[in-house]
Amino acid sequence: MEVMKRYQTTPEFEVGHLCTYEGTVGTFRIFIQNYAKRAEPIQKLTRKEAPFKWGEEQEKAMEDLKDAVRNAPCLRSLDYNIDTDIKLSVDTSYIAIGWYISQQDAEDAKKWWYARFGSTLLSPREARYSQPKRELFGLMRALDENKYWLIGCRRLVVETDAQYIKGMLNNPEEGPNATINRWIEAILMYHFELRHVAGKTFAADGLSRRVRQAEDPDPEPWDHSYEDHDGLRGYSKPNSEDADPLDFEDFKRDIDTRGGYLLTEVKPSEGETLEENVLEQELKALWFLEKQVSEVAEVQKQYVNVEMLPDDALKTDPEVEIEYDEGRRANWARKFDERLPKIKLWLQGPLTRPEGVDPKDFGKWVRECSHFFEKDGKLYRRQGEFPQIVVQKQHRMYMMRAAHDALGHRGAWATVQFLTKRFWWPDLEGDVAWYCRTCHVCQLRTKMLLKIPPKVTETPSVFQVLHADVMHMTPASNGCKYIVHGRCALTSWAEGKPLREDNGVSIGAWLLDIITRWGCMREIVTDNGPSFEKATAWLQKKYGIKGIKISPYNSQANGRVERPHYDIRDMLFKATGGKTHQWFWYFPHVLWADRITARKRFGVSPFFILTGAEPVVPLDIQEATWLVEPPNGPLTTAELIGQRAKALAKHRDLVEEMRKKVDKEKRDRVAKYEEENAATIKDYRFKRGDLVLMRNTAIEKSLNKKMKSRYLGPLVVVSRNRGGAYILAEMDGTVLQWPAAAFRVIPYQARRKIELPPNIHEFVDISSKALSKMRESSEEGIVDDFAFRGMPETSRNTSD
Repeated sequence: MEVMKRYQTTPEFEVGHLCTYEGTVGTFRIFIQNYAKRAEPIQKLTRKEAPFKWGEEQEKAMEDLKDAVRNAPCLRSLDYNIDTDIKLSVDTSYIAIGWYISQQDAEDAKKWWYARFGSTLLSPREARYSQPKRELFGLMRALDENKYWLIGCRRLVVETDAQYIKGMLNNPEEGPNATINRWIEAILMYHFELRHVAGKTFAADGLSRRVRQAEDPDPEPWDHSYEDHDGLRGYSKPNSEDADPLDFEDFKRDIDTRGGYLLTEVKPSEGETLEENVLEQELKALWFLEKQVSEVAEVQKQYVNVEMLPDDALKTDPEVEIEYDEGRRANWARKFDERLPKIKLWLQGPLTRPEGVDPKDFGKWVRECSHFFEKDGKLYRRQGEFPQIVVQKQHRMYMMRAAHDALGHRGAWATVQFLTKRFWWPDLEGDVAWYCRTCHVCQLRTKMLLKIPPKVTETPSVFQVLHADVMHMTPASNGCKYIVHGRCALTSWAEGKPLREDNGVSIGAWLLDIITRWGCMREIVTDNGPSFEKATAWLQKKYGIKGIKISPYNSQANGRVERPHYDIRDMLFKATGGKTHQWFWYFPHVLWADRITARKRFGVSPFFILTGAEPVVPLDIQEATWLVEPPNGPLTTAELIGQRAKALAKHRDLVEEMRKKVDKEKRDRVAKYEEENAATIKDYRFKRGDLVLMRNTAIEKSLNKKMKSRYLGPLVVVSRNRGGAYILAEMDGTVLQWPAAAFRVIPYQARRKIELPPNIHEFVDISSKALSKMRESSEEGIVDDFAFRGMPETSRNTSD
C-alpha cells in the first residue's frame, strides 16, 4: 500500500491523473462503505465540462479513500496452502508499469483477495520502446520485482490486456535480437497461465499511468539471469467476445525496430544543427547498407556519385535559400509557430507562469507544454518510442527537399511518414502535401487524365460528315493492298474502294465518287490526316471543290469507322471461305450486305434510311415475298410522278425521324456519361495568363513511353478559340502552332508566384492577325461527339 500512500497532488495534477487514481481505488469499491458518497468531491471534477478546481474538500476525500483502501477487508497476504489461483495483473504504458497481486477465494470463485499493488516508473529510454517491446519488458519487470512472492506457484495466472504477449512467448527463439530472447527466457522461468482481458475494464491500467511522486525511490537494479523453463502452462480468455491476441507473425517486425539496446546519440559538428546531422547520418547508413549488399562494382560506383542530400547552400545562403511561404498556411499553424519559442523558454524554467498566459488557461498551457521537452538547446516533441525534433521555420523547406527530392520524389503520404519519424512542426502534413503538389518533376509525371463536361453536338444530315480511314489488307488481292473505308455520320452507310496505293490521288478519286452521288461533305473526320489533306487539295486543284474541312488528329475520335473495320475484315474472311487472297472480288458483295443490315440504334438498315424502302434481294424475287410488288398494269406519267413524289415526301420524314432518334441517343449517352463521372468531370475554364500543363499524347502509344514526361510545361494560356481548345505559349512567349484540346490541359501548381506582363499580347511572339485567326477556329480537339457545355456556336466568348 506504499504506492497509494505516496500518491499526492502536484502542480501538473489534472483530470487524466485523477481518472487513473479513481480507476485504481475503484477496484475496492465493494469493500468501502459509502464509496459513492466519499468519492463524490473527486468524481464531480471528472464530469464533462466541469471546471477543475482542486481544494480542501478534494484533498480530504483523497486522504479518506487512501485510508479506506489501506483498511479494506479484502487485503491479506497470500495463502500458499490452499489450491486456488494466484493472479498477477500487469499493464504497461509509456509512463510506468502497473501491477497488483490477488488470490482467488477457496469457497467463492468470484471473490478475490488483494495482496500487493505496485507501480514501477520507466526511464526515458525504456519509455521510447515500441509497444510490443514495452509490454514484454513490463511483464518481465513485474515478475522480477515479485519473484519472492510468485516463483514456484503452480497455479499462477498472468492477466494482461496486451495483444502481443502470447505471440512472443509462444515463439521464444524468433525474437529480433538477443535482448528480446533473454526477456522471454526470464519470463518463461515462471509456470503460469496467460489470461487476456479487455483494456477498458482492466484495473492495472490506472497504476501504469501514475506519474512520478516526490517520495518514489529510484528503481532497484534487477538481474537478467534465468534457468531452463517449461513454457506457458496455458492460455485463457474470461470473456469470449474480447478480441484475441495477435499472432506473432503479424507484429514480429515491429517489436524492436532499432535493435534492442543499441541507441546512438548523434551530436552535430561545428556550424551544423542537430536535425540536419540526424538526417544526414541516417541517409549515409542507408547508402552503406545498399553498398554492402551490392555485388557489382559498377553499381557501387554509380551509388557513390548519387547526391543523397541537397546542397547546404540551400539552407545557409540567403540568395539561393528556398523561401518558406507562410501565406498559404493555416491560421492555427502560424499561431502555434508563435507559441513554440515561448514553450521552449518556459521549459527552461517551468516554475513561473509565462507572460501573456491567462491564469484560467494555465492548465491548458501546461498540458500543451507537456508534449515537449528541451535538451542541449533544442526543442523536442514527445511521440511514441522516439521524440521528434522541432524544426525551425528557416530549415523546413530544406527538410522537405531532402525527404522528397533526394529520396525518389515519393508521394505526400510516404514523405510524411519519413519525416514524422524524425521531425515535427505545426501542420507538417499540410506543408508536405503542398510541397509535393507543387513539385515540377512530379507534375510532369502525374497520371491525371482529365474528363471534361460534355454536351450534345449538332446532328448532321446525310453525308454532311464523313468518318474515313484507310485499312491495310494482307495479303494483297488483285494488286490492291489497301481499302479506303468511310461511314456517313448519320446513317452509317458504308462507302469503300480497294486501292493499290495509299496516296492523295487515289483517295481523291474515291471522294469524288461519293460527292457525285451524295453531295459534297462539309467535314471529314479521320486520324490519317496527311493523306486526306492531299486528297482534298487534289479535288480543289482538279475540280475546284473547296471547303472540305479535315478534323485535327485525335486517335480516339474515329471509332465510328474504325470499329466497323473488324466487321468488314470478318465478312471478307467468311465470304472467301478462308481464301483471303481473293477478297478483292468479294468486297462489293460485303459492302452491299453491310448497307442492308439493320442497326440497333435505328431499328432499320442504312439502305432504308436513305431510300425509304426495304432492299429487294434475289431471295425476295425467288420466293415472291411481299416486298416485291409488281404493278397491276400500265401507269400513266402522272401516276408514276405521283408515286415518286409520295416516296420522296416519305423519305424526307424518315430522314428527319432518324436525326431525332440519333439526337436523342446522344443526349442519353451524355446524361449517362455525366452520371457515371459526376465526381471526376472538371471544367477548369482557364483564363488568359494562367499557367497550365499540356498532356503529352504524342508518347502515349510509343513503346518507350514509361520513361518520358506525361505532361509538358509549364505553358501560358493565351486565349481560347471558338471550338473550346486553348491557345498556349511557352514561357518565352512562343505560341504553339496548334490549339490544345481542353481534355489535355490541367493546372500547373507553381511553388513561387510567376509574374507575367499585364498585356499578354506584348508577351507572346505572334501577330494580332494570326492570333485572331486562331481564335476564330472551330477546332475542338474532343473525343467522339462530346464538346464543351455552355459554349453555343453562335455566341462564344473569345475575349479570353
